[in-house]
Amino acid sequence: MTANANIENEEKDEKLEQSIEQEQEEKESAREIARRLYNKRKSKNPESASDANDAILINKQDEQLTKQGTNSPEERKDAQGLYDEAVEEWTTFMFVLVLSLEIATNMTSSLSQQNGIVQDNDEMEWESSDEIEEYIATTIMQDDSGPNQDEKFLFDQIEQSFFPERVMNLMTNVTQALNTLFSSPEGADTPKVIFQQLYQVQSKCGACIGNMAASMHNWRKQEPESRQILRTLIDAMQTIVCNTGTPASSTSCLSRAMVSVSRSRSITIQEVDDKDLALLLSLLVRNNSETKEEEEEASETRLNAVVLLGIMCSETHTEEVNALICHSLLNSMNNDESVLVVGEILNVLMDMYADDDAYHTVFKNEGVLSKFQSILPTFRQRIKETSNLSPDEEVNLREIA
Repeated sequence: MTANANIENEEKDEKLEQSIEQEQEEKESAREIARRLYNKRKSKNPESASDANDAILINKQDEQLTKQGTNSPEERKDAQGLYDEAVEEWTTFMFVLVLSLEIATNMTSSLSQQNGIVQDNDEMEWESSDEIEEYIATTIMQDDSGPNQDEKFLFDQIEQSFFPERVMNLMTNVTQALNTLFSSPEGADTPKVIFQQLYQVQSKCGACIGNMAASMHNWRKQEPESRQILRTLIDAMQTIVCNTGTPASSTSCLSRAMVSVSRSRSITIQEVDDKDLALLLSLLVRNNSETKEEEEEASETRLNAVVLLGIMCSETHTEEVNALICHSLLNSMNNDESVLVVGEILNVLMDMYADDDAYHTVFKNEGVLSKFQSILPTFRQRIKETSNLSPDEEVNLREIA
């Protein structure tokens, strides 16, 4: 009886041990199982365990498992949790940064940039016409005036805090980060949310830089420093236009900032190189849009590119450059789906060749006059058929036609 009892106890113990080992194996990673079995065999047969071949085999198994990245479900769950936490922390930080830049963009927007128009506000109640005149006299910019005293004080404080330079540095750093991601193998594995938020920060920086250049006339007013503002925006644009995943809102925002800088700092075509000119011409055919909103953003990018070329070509430039720009504008004039873009192209070309002696050879060789005559009837008809034009846009287009 004692012998039978001992046998039964040993069987129970063995079954219990097997069940425990099975439960343990389910929780262990493959590497831990291999290591445990090796240690078990080592305890039962020290001579075999001392064999160097076994140790080498275990090391090879470890290396192979490391390469395969074999983890238990618990380990994978922990890794996913760490990843989610990292993304959440990144998103929170970037959200705060974007909001800060948006506030700064609004703060650096002068009333003079609103063309002296007061926005309607139903909550304002004026007691008399004199009060209205006093409000206009103290807050609204005249056509040829700079910022009012309150704005001037604010802009001086912003400039003295070196905030504009920090925004410029942030823009440069974001551009460099995107360049690195685009050019490195790791970029393919970078979460989409990272790119989206970098694009957003870049756009906000561009808008803020555009406002600061237009409102803060003492900031980087010397010629070399002034040109560097546009250089920073062009470098940012050069980076994102090469990537097919760039949202249309990014290119439209950066191009809008480039227009603001070029107008306020009188940038001419001589101050951009061949690569920069090729970038501006490529924006004329930019149409990375899938939705109606993206289509409007892409259309604005093309419109801004035409405006930029018009600003830069207002000064004397070579016939070779003129021929290149003229040819590109005429192609876009015949093919662009936006009546606003077509109207701006007509406007730029008419200004460019307003002087009979200005680039006469290019004007003749490109057949500018005949192309004007052929497109104007269609252009007038398109103005009538376009229903989403603002009153000012419609008046402007009819004047061009």
